[in-house]
Amino acid sequence: MRQQVDCIDLHFIRHGQTNARPGVLVGATDMELSGQGEEAMRRLGPCLPEGLACLCSPLQRARQSLACITPWCRPASVEVVDALREIDFGDYEMQSFADLAGQGEDFSGMVKEYQSFIFPRGEAVVDFVARLEKLQGSLHAFRKQGQSLLIVSHGGVIRTLICLLLGLDVEKYLLFEIGYGSWTTVRLFAEGGILTRLNFQPAGV
Repeated sequence: MRQQVDCIDLHFIRHGQTNARPGVLVGATDMELSGQGEEAMRRLGPCLPEGLACLCSPLQRARQSLACITPWCRPASVEVVDALREIDFGDYEMQSFADLAGQGEDFSGMVKEYQSFIFPRGEAVVDFVARLEKLQGSLHAFRKQGQSLLIVSHGGVIRTLICLLLGLDVEKYLLFEIGYGSWTTVRLFAEGGILTRLNFQPAGV
């Protein structure tokens, strides 16, 4: 008898585009999808696996994205998970790095010591990573049940979870391109994860 492999697939979906100005930091700001974002999610929907349990960020751009793909992927269940919300950029919200540099902001601390950086009046990176590490434990609980998942969330969350699941330093998060309306898969084993799909977007998106 062939031994059953103890693994599941984690299908990460980044929400579609919003009406935010290109290049600005959108974290805790609770924006709606743009029309283009909704269309991109509807294009992605038919590509996704059906009948999986779904975990979703509480922010409306994620919940609206899930609503767009639901007619195709037909989740077995949906759980809104606070840990899947994007990092809170605080005073940097809705501004680009070019905007902030023009205001005299110094990013050297963020570049040199990313994990100890705290966004002004926002979230500390160490706290952001800690909540995703806790979520990582929950994902292994699903693995033990043999239950693959659909996870609708945000770019920073997905990049950081890839690093955690693959055993990489979280400073490497920017090595992974996670576009709006994209699909990324990590196959999760007891020993860790393997990246099997990165930033898939249907033609025409």
